Amino acid sequence: MKINPSNVHPEDTILLAYLDAEPPRPAMRSTAQHLQACWKCRAALADLEFQAQAAAKLLTHQAESDTSRAEAVKAEFLERKSRFETRSRRSVIRFGGIPASRHSHVGRFVWLQQVALKLA
Repeated sequence: MKINPSNVHPEDTILLAYLDAEPPRPAMRSTAQHLQACWKCRAALADLEFQAQAAAKLLTHQAESDTSRAEAVKAEFLERKSRFETRSRRSVIRFGGIPASRHSHVGRFVWLQQVALKLA
């Protein structure tokens, strides 16, 4: 008994490949012929297409939100950098060319040495 290939239902992986037009032409033709005759497989194909579109939409939305969040973080970084550089310039001007920092004990020591040399 010969089995008609159009009566064999394709697997979901074959239907997904058909959606993306990945199989070779003969496989595409046989799948298309089967889909013309089989309502069940057409419904499965439509469901897979809907799921693929929903997944693509979620991935696109996720990528857009990541991009906007990255831009916000970058803007915040640049603003903090600008404020830091402004403070650093003021400190250099205020202390005669030696950068002063609350956490820089070496910078303070060097500045004190230079002040002591000027007073001596």
